[in-house]
Amino acid sequence: MILKERILYSKRRTRRYHRKEPSADKKKKMYRFLAALWGVLSAGILLFGYVAGARSRHITMNGPVHILLEEEEEQTENIEVKPGEQIEKSAWVTVEKSEEKVQVRVKVLADGIMAPQQRDLLENIQMNENWFYCEKDGYFYCAEKLCEGKKVHFQAKITVPPKWKEWTEDLQFRLELAADGV
Repeated sequence: MILKERILYSKRRTRRYHRKEPSADKKKKMYRFLAALWGVLSAGILLFGYVAGARSRHITMNGPVHILLEEEEEQTENIEVKPGEQIEKSAWVTVEKSEEKVQVRVKVLADGIMAPQQRDLLENIQMNENWFYCEKDGYFYCAEKLCEGKKVHFQAKITVPPKWKEWTEDLQFRLELAADGV
């Protein structure tokens, strides 16, 4: 009898051991499924990024384009302005070299102030009638396309926002112009 009980007991342990094995297979299958899911998600994200990048605007030019920006007044020293006053920036933009007509654009850069203050300044810019502002890229575009050797005058009157009264006592910033052709 004792011998039979041992055999039965050993068979029970063997069965229990074999019962655990399918759960190990389930874990392997689950890990394989998760790895495959991770791969599909990664590939989908990469594909979405590629497709989203393909929608961006492409600008192609035939040949080199050289643009010259000559500011009318060279400002070497700091000037003090108060809220509500105007700063005038003017320059001549020349297309020095181009095989075709070029759309000239100018950007007003403000160094030394944060992005919200830069937006405040750009909201208060008055331009010539032949320039228009594009909010998407922050450039002022000339209404007419220029060919090689042509010049256009850029003049901006920038009003320092009146709401800057409280915190502009020690504020120092610099306005610069940058031009290129599209």
